[in-house]
Amino acid sequence: MSTAVNHIIRTLQHLRPAPARILEAGCGDGQLLSLLHRVGYDVYGFDLKNFGLQDAAFFERCHARLPDLAADPARLKLTEQTSDWPFEQFEVVVSNQVLEHVSDHDHFFANHFRVLKPGGFGLHVFPAREVLFEFHLNLPLAHRIANKVWLERYVRWAGHIRLGKAHKGPGSLQEESRNLTHYLSTLTNYKTTAELAALARHHGLQPSYTLTPAFYAERMKINWKPRIGGAWPWKY
Repeated sequence: MSTAVNHIIRTLQHLRPAPARILEAGCGDGQLLSLLHRVGYDVYGFDLKNFGLQDAAFFERCHARLPDLAADPARLKLTEQTSDWPFEQFEVVVSNQVLEHVSDHDHFFANHFRVLKPGGFGLHVFPAREVLFEFHLNLPLAHRIANKVWLERYVRWAGHIRLGKAHKGPGSLQEESRNLTHYLSTLTNYKTTAELAALARHHGLQPSYTLTPAFYAERMKINWKPRIGGAWPWKY
């Protein structure tokens, strides 16, 4: 279980124990939903059709992980990027590594506010623009480079010295650098913590980053524990 998933489950168990009604925005292949379901939560989830982040079979894997929920078409749904979320009346909305991929944060937070019950809240784990390490490419500061030409050069240079992901793909270094640059330029949309807080407030939410220090403390404790042999793992 990743640090992010563990943090979400433990925080929910503390703040809103099962069987609370929970919606996962961007449920992917259902990993987090299945774990929340296992510990007693009343779970629902949705993801986007044809967004490009995942392979074509990702929602089939979600159904396979949650066969009892997949039998109810109201539980798990695919929707269009510009459509309103097909749900309402939740105690909690959660997401894991989703906000940095959202193309329209106004749309996201407007729907977030709409589907919450009075007294409900959101719990989201995501990298903001302030982070130094871009974990999709496994390169520092890649998400800060707006110019695609310079970004591709950086990714390719890093691949030459065996950093990042470009040298690990099946294609040539040039092809992989181009693909990774396209991914970061078109499928991520990093906002600062201040920008996200302002957008959330604009739609009636009350954002807080009070849980962030605890998350990073837990992550550092796990990720920087040396293995036998002296290797230092970086898990996510």
